[in-house]
Amino acid sequence: MISKWTDHLHDEKAKERFKNQVLAARDVLARLGQILDEKERDLNRKEVSLENYSQPNWAERQAHQNGERSCLYSLKRLIDLDKQIITLDKE
Repeated sequence: MISKWTDHLHDEKAKERFKNQVLAARDVLARLGQILDEKERDLNRKEVSLENYSQPNWAERQAHQNGERSCLYSLKRLIDLDKQIITLDKE
């Protein structure tokens, strides 16, 4: 589990308690992961649409989509409780 979940806590007991709460929400987080996957598929579909290229502000749209993709990636990594990563900042 990524330590980012408990970085805001200083007491070891509080960290353990919070970690158990997050682990107990595994099913909810798995569903959230599915929703994020759907959002990513929608983003991919929009990105390769020929209509997208005919827009005069195509570069700005592409930058926005890249930002969305980065956010989705970060969230998906955070909710994957099986990952053994120290922090997201060190990636």
